[in-house]
Formats: sequence, structure tokens, C-alpha cells
Amino acid sequence: MSVKNAWTELLKHRKDDFIGGEIEHTETPEGMYRGPIVSLSVEGNKLVVTTKWTAHVETNRIGLPVGDWHKEERKGATRFSYDLMDDITSPPQDMGEGRIYFQYPFSRIMLSPANGSKLDPAKVRGL
Repeated sequence: MSVKNAWTELLKHRKDDFIGGEIEHTETPEGMYRGPIVSLSVEGNKLVVTTKWTAHVETNRIGLPVGDWHKEERKGATRFSYDLMDDITSPPQDMGEGRIYFQYPFSRIMLSPANGSKLDPAKVRGL
């Protein structure tokens, strides 16, 4: 099954589980981004995740957060878009507890369901 078909099938059955959940996107060397999911869709050959807000924190060389979370202000910060191509994007993988994980070049992404782990907005400067 292609990566696109895997995501299309997953969202057909579990999309509502992730609305109100959270995306965690770790990008080397940029840092980590987290935010509450408001929509999730396959648009053409892309997986698009939209968040209510996005927080950012610097990470160390192994991807662990260092420092404080702050609201990401750059334009488009609440929209994550991933090409669903078999040679660059891994298929969605079940991580247990309803979480889904996939990899994209230089990035690791986890989607948590609405009843899963979330970043406390009170810990995000600028919110």
C-alpha cells in the first residue's frame, strides 16, 4: 500500500480521534514544534495538519527540548504539510496509546489523540 493510501485509509477511520489532539514535530536542527490539532486531511499528495497555535522550543543534538516553549509567530506556523511520497515519507506507524508516528526527511512527527499527551498552554510564552 502506498504512503498516500495508508494515510487516506487511516484518516477514514481515525481522523476524529486526532481532532483536539496534538502534533509533535521534531526537526533537526530547528527544534521541536507542538500544537493542538484542529484539522487533518489528505490534499492531493500531501498530509496537511492545521493547529490552533504552534509552540516552539530549541532542542539538543539528539532532539530533546532545552529551554522554554514560546509561541511560534512566523507566517504559516499553524499549518504543517508533508509530501506523501513513498521514497521520502514513512507510512503511519502505531506507537500505542492511540499515537501515530511517521518520519519525513530530517523530521520525526507524532500525532496524539485528543485524550493523549498535550503541551500545557500555560507553559508557552506568548499565548
